[in-house]
Amino acid sequence: MNKPEHDYSKLTEFFSDTFEVHINQWSSSLTFGIRPTREEESHIFVARVRMPISQLKVLSMIAIRTVRQLEDKSGVLVDLPEETLKVLGIAPEDWK
Repeated sequence: MNKPEHDYSKLTEFFSDTFEVHINQWSSSLTFGIRPTREEESHIFVARVRMPISQLKVLSMIAIRTVRQLEDKSGVLVDLPEETLKVLGIAPEDWK
């Protein structure tokens, strides 16, 4: 009997529509959360993943490549308003 390559049966899944990146000279972390639906509520943070900075960089590069491949294959661009890019400090030419 063949053993599956990966066992995802115990994996916990979360929804996130917001995140924070924390980094120092030794390590990094990604904290994922859910934005409030009402003004009087605060963010709810649901998961934090800690990793070496090198892994964060590799993750970022692979994620960008994967999204660009999807855009090329589907013909649908993932886009954000210019104002949102400005708030995030992302140059429009870097987003494309």
